Amino acid sequence: MRVRALLPDARNLKLEHVELDEDIQRVCIRVGSTAPFCNCPACGQPAKRVHSRYERKLTDLPWQGLRVHIVWFTRRFFCDVPDCPRRIFVERQPTVAAPYSRRTDRLSLAMRCIGLACGGEPGSRLAERLGILVSADTMLREIRRSAKSCSAVPRAVGVDDWAFCKGRRYGTLICDLETGRVLDLLPDRDAKSLATWLQGFKSVKVVSRDRSDIYRKGATFGAPDAIQVADRFHLMKNLREAFARFLECQATRIREALEHGKTLETLENDSEDHRKQSSTSSEQSGTSTTKVRQRAAENRSRRITKYNRVIELHRQGESTRSIATKLGMHRGTVRKFLRAGAFPERACRNYSSNVDRCANYLWDRWQSGCTNVSVLWREIRENGFNVSYHSVRRFVRRWRKTPSSITTWNRKVTLSANEVSWLLFKKQSKLCDQEVTWKRVILEHCGDIRATWHVTRRFIVMLRKRKGKHLARWFAMATKAEIPPPIRQFAEGLKNDWAAVTASLNLPWNNGAAEGHISKLKMIKRQMYGRAKFDLLRARVLAAG
Repeated sequence: MRVRALLPDARNLKLEHVELDEDIQRVCIRVGSTAPFCNCPACGQPAKRVHSRYERKLTDLPWQGLRVHIVWFTRRFFCDVPDCPRRIFVERQPTVAAPYSRRTDRLSLAMRCIGLACGGEPGSRLAERLGILVSADTMLREIRRSAKSCSAVPRAVGVDDWAFCKGRRYGTLICDLETGRVLDLLPDRDAKSLATWLQGFKSVKVVSRDRSDIYRKGATFGAPDAIQVADRFHLMKNLREAFARFLECQATRIREALEHGKTLETLENDSEDHRKQSSTSSEQSGTSTTKVRQRAAENRSRRITKYNRVIELHRQGESTRSIATKLGMHRGTVRKFLRAGAFPERACRNYSSNVDRCANYLWDRWQSGCTNVSVLWREIRENGFNVSYHSVRRFVRRWRKTPSSITTWNRKVTLSANEVSWLLFKKQSKLCDQEVTWKRVILEHCGDIRATWHVTRRFIVMLRKRKGKHLARWFAMATKAEIPPPIRQFAEGLKNDWAAVTASLNLPWNNGAAEGHISKLKMIKRQMYGRAKFDLLRARVLAAG
């Protein structure tokens, strides 16, 4: 067998002996050098005078699960060039193994790929199954060796933060928006760090970022000639949050609209049936539901007490911070109570099921006298509804206890401010029939919400269709005195970042690629169980991105 068949990258080597040790599942291959001379690594001149010989042992990729050891009878040579600083050197095979290495390059590459994909401990276990005996620490050392600096020449970069520990410590991810690859990971979220990185890449012409002052200052100092683009996702997110803050003051009107809307009269009646049925079932099922209701009533009583105390302290002239400190509450909760205008009731949870889509058909069959769950389940499966037998059984169980009326499958009548904001911000095509009804009723019965939504929707359309030329006109409309404070504050906040916002409405760049890589980073970080250092995380993210 020729050596080139075993080591395709080898040069001037001959096969001398192959030995199989079945006890330890190992193959030992002995090779020797055939080159008449060797070039000195210092001066590059050929040398023919042999100094000595010794055995160099290398580990190679396994064959069919067998470990492979290569014993190479290599030579030392004299360098006879008078000016050469090296007198004795060892012949090398740079395409097979690096100097001083105990492994072949292809084995190191395989270990590096396994380590980058799996990490230390998981990579060690996988390598052992493949016939490569390597410890987790060695795997981590290979990952560290693979880390390299960025050699790209980016023109458009996206900058976003990621969390070491959410709410406490953050880092920065920099992505090439043209190629979609991660350029670098920074260990902090600091303007100086970003500016230093950007100063090393004079080719950057576009910087896409969120609206934080940290990245705005970093991009300004690091790449003063680059165009800064505010990410459209973050603009939409900030606008929705501002609209939700406005809706917190409209909670009473939203609740009245849902209760007295003509299109929801049946919904209200069905909800009353549901409440009656719940009380009946609680009496039949024992005290467990009663205890739950009692705890809920106690929690509501405590919230009402806190709300009244917050309003009382506010009337006495206390600031939001001092109220939060005295009552042991979060400042955001205090602000929510002060903006609400009345005690903010908590919205009921919406429990949905795949059976909801065929509820009308089930009720008609139940009214006609078919109360066999198996028959009902087979019928709706034949009609194309992919639901389980147990889901149908749970759904119709309420009708056995209260057979006189149908209990609604739409239980939620009270909507929170966040839920209403999402209801309005979603595209019409992504809303179900029930959500379309709620949206229409709220806009019909709440004039303030309808007027504010008209202003908000114009910015959404402008953002989605990228019509930056209308921004100044919208700003003039949104900063009028009659516009609610949250929306007006959002519009006034755009002045601090006007150039970046205008660029986001005119240019195609956005931070979508960076957001995707941050999702991938979260998965890699969790695979590492939070025990590895930043350099390992950076190496794995750069390899994956």
